[in-house]
Amino acid sequence: MLNDRWLNAVWMLVGVLALVSPVRAEAPPSLPEMEPVAQQGVSGAGESDLFHLYPLLGLPSLQTAPAEVPVVEAVRQAGWLGIAPRETKPVFLPGADDFTPALRVYRVYPGSTASRAGLRPTDRIVRVNNERLELGPENSLIVHFQNRVAEVGAGGTLQLKLLRGEAVMDLALTLDPVPTTPAPVPSHPELDRLHAEAKETFFSQMLQREGMLEGFHRSVGAMRRTSRQVLTTAFQDGAYNPFRLKEMNYLLQQPMDLPWVAHLLTRQVNQSFHRERQSLDKLVGAGIRALDMETVEDAKALPPPADLETFIDRLVAAMNRAETLRRQALAGMTVDDIAFLEAGIRDWVFQDLEDDYVDRSETEKQEMEDRFLRWFETALKVDRQKILHAGKLIAQALDVEWLQAFNQQGGTFKPFREGWVVREERDRVVIRAGGLHIVVGNGDANVYGEDADVIIDLGGDDRYLNTAGASQVGRRNRVVVDLGGNDLYLSRGWGAQGAGLLGAGFLLDLGGNDRYVADHFSQGTAFLGVGVLVDSGGQDRYQCHVFCQGAGLLGVGVLAEQGGDDHYGNALYGQGLGASGGYGLLVDADGQDRYTSGGSFADYSEPILAFRSMAQGVGLGYDRWDTLVQVSGGIGVLSDQNGNDTYVADYFAQGTGRTYGIGILFDDNGDDRYLAGRYAQGVGFRQGAGLLLDNGGDDDYLSHAGVSQGVGHETGVGMLIDRGGDDRYTSSLLSQGAGNGDGIGLLLDTGGDDEYTCRDMGQGFGLYDAVAARGSFGFLFDTGGGVDRYSLGRRNDAIQKNDAWGITADLP
Repeated sequence: MLNDRWLNAVWMLVGVLALVSPVRAEAPPSLPEMEPVAQQGVSGAGESDLFHLYPLLGLPSLQTAPAEVPVVEAVRQAGWLGIAPRETKPVFLPGADDFTPALRVYRVYPGSTASRAGLRPTDRIVRVNNERLELGPENSLIVHFQNRVAEVGAGGTLQLKLLRGEAVMDLALTLDPVPTTPAPVPSHPELDRLHAEAKETFFSQMLQREGMLEGFHRSVGAMRRTSRQVLTTAFQDGAYNPFRLKEMNYLLQQPMDLPWVAHLLTRQVNQSFHRERQSLDKLVGAGIRALDMETVEDAKALPPPADLETFIDRLVAAMNRAETLRRQALAGMTVDDIAFLEAGIRDWVFQDLEDDYVDRSETEKQEMEDRFLRWFETALKVDRQKILHAGKLIAQALDVEWLQAFNQQGGTFKPFREGWVVREERDRVVIRAGGLHIVVGNGDANVYGEDADVIIDLGGDDRYLNTAGASQVGRRNRVVVDLGGNDLYLSRGWGAQGAGLLGAGFLLDLGGNDRYVADHFSQGTAFLGVGVLVDSGGQDRYQCHVFCQGAGLLGVGVLAEQGGDDHYGNALYGQGLGASGGYGLLVDADGQDRYTSGGSFADYSEPILAFRSMAQGVGLGYDRWDTLVQVSGGIGVLSDQNGNDTYVADYFAQGTGRTYGIGILFDDNGDDRYLAGRYAQGVGFRQGAGLLLDNGGDDDYLSHAGVSQGVGHETGVGMLIDRGGDDRYTSSLLSQGAGNGDGIGLLLDTGGDDEYTCRDMGQGFGLYDAVAARGSFGFLFDTGGGVDRYSLGRRNDAIQKNDAWGITADLP
């Protein structure tokens, strides 16, 4: 883990970076005559006011673009060969004077031009259109080759020279278009109303005034096309983009709506769980709906239970209904299918983290890839609607507010009920009811080494050495409720502490200073199910390794903490992670909290200096260019509602969406510190969307490796929005409102005396893509007045256009 000494040392880099020499900017244009809309976005604090930012950031012209500036311009369809290439050693062709660069065909996409032409894995491509392969302006043999193929266009002829073994072959191929599929979007009446009522906004005026509106529409057109693009044709049933979420399609079509989409995704979370209210039913329901599935509400709400015995009966009834649904959801599965899914989740999480990965043979790598394709296809056989609703049924029965009242009023338990078979032991009562094994512990310091369908502990400093409310393959849904005490949860192995693996697992701790220690797939985590961990207060410590603390893959994972100064630590994947088809949420209602992630698994780009985190509000898909296994990401949310908090991570963290994933970090109040490496603090990466929203306080943001703090990278949209306080932003390259590769990046600060330090290519900066002939866009808006300081030649109380593709606007 990242320790305090490392944190403090890196934080000292702020002073070093602040000494960087600024770059001169062009003379700023004058402030346009307009309504003072920039001030309307800061009329109050709290997430409920976020819609007030629309007059500043909205772009209604995306919905009603004039005919001369179409949203999606008429372009020739790109050509698609349909191979996954890899670089290989240069080859020596007969008659050549030297070695020739080559690409090896690693995999061939089903149904593609390459497949029909008979290209095979191990074929080596040495020429395209009678020219040698080269790095090109992209500085990449593969990317330059792919761009040249795309430029030929659908219906065009591509000339390839390749080696098959030692034989030289020439092929002339007629290219197909890039495959597409419909991109459905959700209904957003509130946003539709905003668009309809808006006439002109500050953002639209800026684009129009600076001559950037048409170019901006072209880039949005490119993003919209990616919403329809098929990631892979390898799924055998033809279910292209089977895990793509409608909300992600919407953001690719309306990227400037990211703040309000994030508001809608977090609003019910923050209304359902806070210091005064804890509704598991609503939390789980919000996750299910975010995954484009309907939730079934009970027609009649039951009154609160009269006593703990009634609570248990209701819970038993709900768990039996949930078990029926779970079995129906798995009805199309064989025993081997279920075992294959269980084994596959471990392989998927660790596939490229193990040290011996680079030592696998090509045959082993292809076998692994084929296994993952079959694994996802097997997962599609599960009725996710039913298995997630099964978890919601149990959440409805787990009335946290009633349990807290029962505990505070000193409620008692009477182990006598019609239909119960009861056995009293030294420190617990064992009950058989409705076919379930139920254990009720007394108020002593109990030790639980074995699992049960339901464990309810009435208090005391307890130790849980079991899975602590984890549903695992071959086991029914499980629940643990601990009513108080300073407890220790110590679980080893896979799946623990509120984990749902092909089922539902719940762990509720309603008081005390608790410690949670687990390995992998734990602490509010789900795969094809629902996993929930709830803690009602105290100074708690959460420690786990990989895929934990509010993480979902094809399921809904929730960690909800009501209050106290808490510490969350993990190595990789978690703290609000939504992987493919998944929703992951970490919500903390109060306290001075500390979130740390990383330090264990090196990032391939800088294996000595950098570590991957994939945590703290991350939506994560999978899109390696050299594989047929490509799947869209999910939705990951970290919501901290109050307190002076510290967030520490490295690569991919703190409100980042990658590969059609949505990542949100929402901090509602307090003086906070954010420390990260790269691709962090509001980044959309490769068709992803990421937002870091901080609603108030004097905050510090530091990214030591850059590409952070409001960056859209490779057709993604990323934003960092800070709504008050004296803030400090420090980063390296391509940061603080920057765009690259048809991306859109924004940093917005709406109040205070702020300081912005960036080494280069930032503070309202967009790169131009000469190959695509389109610009990327970066914006830095400081609308709260104050005395602000910038590097890179940006100025206080001025509007500046930067290199034609970015705007810095500091408004008094």
